[in-house]
Amino acid sequence: MEVFGVGIDLYFAGYDGKRSDIFLFEEGYNQFFSWINDRKRAENYINWREGMDLYLVGPEKANILEEVFKLEANMLFNYIDGKNATDAYKTNIKPGKLFIDSGAYSAWTRGVEIDVDEYITWINERADYIDLFGQVDVIPGDKIHGATMQQVIEAAEKTWENYLYMRERVKYPERLLYTFHVGEPIKYLERALEWKDEKGNLIPYIALGGMVGKPKPIRQSFLDQCFRVIRKSSNPQVKVHVFGMTDFSLLANYPITSADSTSWIMTGATGGIMTDVGVITVSDVQSNSATHYSHLPQNLQEKLEETIAEFGFKLDELRHSRDARIIFNARYMVKKMKKLTYNPGPKKLSLF
Repeated sequence: MEVFGVGIDLYFAGYDGKRSDIFLFEEGYNQFFSWINDRKRAENYINWREGMDLYLVGPEKANILEEVFKLEANMLFNYIDGKNATDAYKTNIKPGKLFIDSGAYSAWTRGVEIDVDEYITWINERADYIDLFGQVDVIPGDKIHGATMQQVIEAAEKTWENYLYMRERVKYPERLLYTFHVGEPIKYLERALEWKDEKGNLIPYIALGGMVGKPKPIRQSFLDQCFRVIRKSSNPQVKVHVFGMTDFSLLANYPITSADSTSWIMTGATGGIMTDVGVITVSDVQSNSATHYSHLPQNLQEKLEETIAEFGFKLDELRHSRDARIIFNARYMVKKMKKLTYNPGPKKLSLF
């Protein structure tokens, strides 16, 4: 807001008891809180600005996980491939958090199904060590022919049924995440947000999935739509996890609670390291790559080496060691995520 050419900060006071403060926060407006009347609102506002949780998807080699645990990093193992790792490392991860994904997508790619009851039993036996776990969701169609809209609808309905079935049978239902996917009719997200249990409690935590491999405009459009629906629902403060999405430029634009990524492993395994200017290839094997550090001007190579040293490595180590690159990426992502806060950007206000 400008008055006679002088910039003045405008703070919105007042509260309608439901959604106005969330709208103001998401639109980037300043807010005014009363210590007497609005302490709870202030706590929620502050919590939104705290760093979101990053879950590094594993498992990996024992020497790499040992380094990751030193970072007190959160880990995500899936039920299909990570059973042994979960039992081997469930106590080592603390004080980091442990997220178990059902592995439904991995099972779908292999043409197998997950037994929901077996998954529930397995989760309950380890429930005291698990902070969050995904439901058994249903993936429509097949890898070759894709899915028809009818298959998408049927899968979305079955996913919801599985969520309700699991919720009644797991030891800690509040740790179970319902998953809404790209391409599903928005009514399924709306229904989940309005659902209440027998005590009148809303779902505390949901997940958004199906974004892996999608172009950025599609991911952004999907997140825009989901958070618009969330903001208008009876459950506007629901926590949200995003599966397989650690595009930092997108994460900062939404009030996301947690995210997971395999990028730390995949990038390192293919010869690259993660930096603030994007992935830089450092492996000698990929020296012909257009993104190889050797193609950078001398001054930028020196800057890169300074960045590498900041995370405890030398360039030569990363050039020759897959494991070193992966550990570097883990350190980079954990530090980056700790500093990341929800910041949708300020809005300019005017009296006219």
